[in-house]
Amino acid sequence: MHTLTRLIPSIVCTRLIVTLDSNSLTIDEPSQHDTPHLLVWPLEQVGTIYPNRYCSGVYVTITGRDSFDLISDCPHEVVKYVGETLERTLAALRAKASSS
Repeated sequence: MHTLTRLIPSIVCTRLIVTLDSNSLTIDEPSQHDTPHLLVWPLEQVGTIYPNRYCSGVYVTITGRDSFDLISDCPHEVVKYVGETLERTLAALRAKASSS
């Protein structure tokens, strides 16, 4: 299991939950008004996920629909770690799906 404890302060508020599994990409962003901002895309619609090379953030594309950066205000080390982890996970999920 990977840990971010050496990369981020010991007191961190949860502000974004990203779930990437064999079915979908889900982004759950709690709000200050107790109304979560939940976005869900089928895995087939997820184009790319990787650390943005041009600015801070994890770059996400939803094929034919949208592109955006996640966690662009986090330290570079955190963005790099999260982006690379999601990128590897997406590649593994696609490899597994194509071999089935």
